[in-house]
Amino acid sequence: MRIGYGDAAVHIDGCGNFLEITHAGKSVHFPLKRTLYEIDGDACDVSAAVVHDGILSLRLVTNRASGKLLVRSQSRGVRLSLEPESERAPENVGIVLPFPLEAKFHLPETYNLSRRIDHTMPVGECYTAQLDYNFFLVELNGLWIMLTSRQTRLGRSAVEISRHPELFLVTFVWKASDEVFVSLFPSMDDAMQDYEEWLRGLGVNGLKDDPSLPIWVNNVKLVIVVDMMRSNWEIAHDYDDVIRLAKDLRSVGAPEDTIVYIPGWNGAYDSTYPTYRPHAELGGDGKFKEMIETLHRCHLRVMIHTNAWGLDPYHKDIDKLLSYVARDEDGKFQGWQTGGRIWGGSYPLSRPLKFRSGKVEIRAPRGLRSFEFETTYVPDTCEALVKIGGLEIGGARCKVTIGRRSMLTPPGWFKEHDEYVFPFPFLLRTGVNRVSVEIPDECEPLWNGSWYEIYRCFIPKDPYSSWTHPILLADVNNEDWVRIFVKEVAKTVRKYEVDAVHVDATPYDTARKLLDELRRELPDIPFGGETLETLWDLGFWTFCQNARQSLTGYLNVACGTCQQGSLPDRSRIDELYGWLDNPSPVRDFLNDYIHFYPHLCAADAFVPVGKVCNTFPSRLSPRSSDELWKTLRDARRLGYIPALRVNYREHGLDEQTRRAIRELGKR
Repeated sequence: MRIGYGDAAVHIDGCGNFLEITHAGKSVHFPLKRTLYEIDGDACDVSAAVVHDGILSLRLVTNRASGKLLVRSQSRGVRLSLEPESERAPENVGIVLPFPLEAKFHLPETYNLSRRIDHTMPVGECYTAQLDYNFFLVELNGLWIMLTSRQTRLGRSAVEISRHPELFLVTFVWKASDEVFVSLFPSMDDAMQDYEEWLRGLGVNGLKDDPSLPIWVNNVKLVIVVDMMRSNWEIAHDYDDVIRLAKDLRSVGAPEDTIVYIPGWNGAYDSTYPTYRPHAELGGDGKFKEMIETLHRCHLRVMIHTNAWGLDPYHKDIDKLLSYVARDEDGKFQGWQTGGRIWGGSYPLSRPLKFRSGKVEIRAPRGLRSFEFETTYVPDTCEALVKIGGLEIGGARCKVTIGRRSMLTPPGWFKEHDEYVFPFPFLLRTGVNRVSVEIPDECEPLWNGSWYEIYRCFIPKDPYSSWTHPILLADVNNEDWVRIFVKEVAKTVRKYEVDAVHVDATPYDTARKLLDELRRELPDIPFGGETLETLWDLGFWTFCQNARQSLTGYLNVACGTCQQGSLPDRSRIDELYGWLDNPSPVRDFLNDYIHFYPHLCAADAFVPVGKVCNTFPSRLSPRSSDELWKTLRDARRLGYIPALRVNYREHGLDEQTRRAIRELGKR
């Protein structure tokens, strides 16, 4: 039977086998007359096929599930949908189609990356990709075949391509609740135009269609990442350093509208939230204003770092702010490195430090309400969970401070309890640590029998791990929290004429109410995000801090062969997997919607630097200059804005960095 409209059609036999695709006098014949279907990865038997009112119904059956796959006409081909029959609803559906070796496959994989695979793929190789935009294209005989699951959430479909001596076998997998469209086009441009018309129907528009955005956003050729105050309160750069950097960038010939992105500008990275103001130790209010004025005189742009859900557990107003914090099923505060569960674990990228203090006596004279003591020796810098107990302070509270972190016990706690477990970690240094104890309420404390215990410690899994100041997870849908965040950010942006705002780790789909309110308050300010979860993210963010800097993905492929004990010679990896290193122009449509640049933890510099999100001492980047130059020069090929992380305070603009900036300025 022929299913389709006009001159676009798919020819399918009564058993559901795709035989031929035709469009405008051009045709594609499938080299095998057999089409396979899968449910949750299991091959299906087609037990019945019925045609009614032009709809082909195929009954698909596996040992675990069954359903009817309906094949209907649509304007440019056919659409497929599954009606489940079994009690257990299927998760995924797949279709397996054969293609001749002349076919070229265009895969939009990850954010800014799109890959082309063709006959250069060696016989026996198999490549699987998650499709971030839920479609891929097949170029063959002058036709462009698009398979797409038109679902607003990104990454709900995948493709597997396996190379055989005389053909490819291609498996397209989609969520069982979605529909899939097999559409035919005369060119890639026509295919992408059709996809973009669908985006506009969802309210997703390109950057040039937003008259409120400043023109400069489309002129950015470089992002300079300038770490300011690190998570351990070490100052990597202050506002004066950025003033000198701005003048130096201008003299070197940095491209106009280069973005200077300043994480840690308002205090130690990931601390002080939700307070977003210049920090006294970095130069204070006046120097921050002078810094931005200097950047503007040098034709540069400044982007500040924020976090819409982030709340500092050691904030001076923490008692009031805790009401906005999300809790897990056990009632624990959720957060990043705070003890509650978020993103699958309590302590990210860490391993236990094999150290405990046991119970240690706290000694102080009766009635003393403020004093200091030293901890036992600590073998390494660590995040540490601490208990205190045996306090006779009645209904009073006890405040414990170690370094820059302070926590208070709840009112009246020691009337009914013998010990208190502080909910958030202290940062302990190698060696002994000074501890300040204060009873802020009127009482005459007894310290006989009081004690503390360091009972659990964590350190990074390796010296290059991200390791930030602990953050609590605020409810981004709470109207009061929305007002607090938007007011704080907007006040700083307007007062100092900030050019752009980065909102860290906050997808639009998760915090739509908050981000829409931020947009209403700052309609002419570009926003940078970190992650994309839905297509609506494309319609909100101007910049995305998650560009992929390498296309090939050799190691992912190599891991598959390693399991069989046949890992290829790594010295020939470029040669072995060069067939994967071919970008596809299908990614070009994204440039109209969002500008990608590398994450602040990936924008390595040409000089040694301690990452702002790592509390441990600075050390050399593990990457070589050759690798850095390759990613820098690959930026245009892979469709992202290059980013350089500088250590200007210690090294200035070294010759390698100057060369890189000059090269970008000539583009």
